[in-house]
Amino acid sequence: MKERLRDAFRASTHWRHSPFLTRIEARIAALSPGDKVIAGVLAALVVLMSLIALGALRSRLLVEVPTYGGSLTEGIVGSPRFVNPLLALSDSDRDVTALVYAGLMGVGENGELVPVLAEKYEVSEDGKTYTFTLRDDTVFSDGSPLTAEDVVFTVLKAQDPGLKSPVRANWEGIHVEAEDARTVRFTLPKPYAPFLEN
Repeated sequence: MKERLRDAFRASTHWRHSPFLTRIEARIAALSPGDKVIAGVLAALVVLMSLIALGALRSRLLVEVPTYGGSLTEGIVGSPRFVNPLLALSDSDRDVTALVYAGLMGVGENGELVPVLAEKYEVSEDGKTYTFTLRDDTVFSDGSPLTAEDVVFTVLKAQDPGLKSPVRANWEGIHVEAEDARTVRFTLPKPYAPFLEN
């Protein structure tokens, strides 16, 4: 048993007797006290710079992935006056209405237009007729279902000169009709490629 303990102790202290470490110990012992202080400060700086470099490398190579849940607080400049997409005048109005209301189309992750309230849409060959099919599970905040008649009502309100909507020019001359509860058709007087953005 004593021999085993002695062998284990020799094996654990073997690194202390390596020629490389022996030479380093001898050189450190040969230094003057002032040189030892300088060497200690340099060694501390090397360790500190190594830690900083590792931190910078970590921040460059590792990507933080957000977790699900939590909350998001968004601030806006100014006070919203109209929380209605047909009346929104200022940037704060538009920011709030973008959070509260959804359109048939919206902007996707990469900036492309994607259906939001619409399940799908079709454009006629002449580019003047757009037919949207609404999602069947879309409801208002009170739980009532969204229908094609609601879309028609909104567009007709935007076209109403008495409302003086800032988006009225976007809907000027466009005919809108509900084909059934989930299908709404827009007919343009002439082809207009950016119409989907409306």
